[in-house]
Amino acid sequence: AQRIAGDANHLIHYAETTDVSAAVIAVITGPMQGIAMRKRGGFYFIRPVESPTWQKLCDELAKYSFFGLSCPMAGDDRSRHMAQHNVRGAFEADLAELRKQLGEVDEKTRDSTIERRLDECTALVSKAELYEEILGGWLDTLRADAKAVKERFRARLDGEEDVFSLPKVEDEPIAAE
Repeated sequence: AQRIAGDANHLIHYAETTDVSAAVIAVITGPMQGIAMRKRGGFYFIRPVESPTWQKLCDELAKYSFFGLSCPMAGDDRSRHMAQHNVRGAFEADLAELRKQLGEVDEKTRDSTIERRLDECTALVSKAELYEEILGGWLDTLRADAKAVKERFRARLDGEEDVFSLPKVEDEPIAAE
């Protein structure tokens, strides 16, 4: 947090406020594995385990006149449901994008591109597992759906599946429990 705040101090003197905001967002969505609560960002959910780190960062940035950086979630059912809905929606959107990319695979698709998609499937599940407490049983559905998408990419990469026979994958959300 101190290193980031030091970098922010440097940015304050040599960059725009938007640059500092971008750096903070990079920390939230990077090492802290935060989830955007809105499509356009600006409001992020971080796991409770990251709260001490976030508080340190906020305290350091407050020294440079950055205030109001957090809004703790109330511990009631409504707040939990809102967080669950938004976190789940973010993972559904990521998986839908992978399905779309699977449907776009053709004979011109490079193996390295497919390998990146395999890595993205693995990373998606790994990140979702960090949110197991919020996602609950739906995490099993996500794992199964991500595995199915990953297997289709793997089959294409291994030459087991003719790219012309790949059905177009609809951009549909994962079925609810």
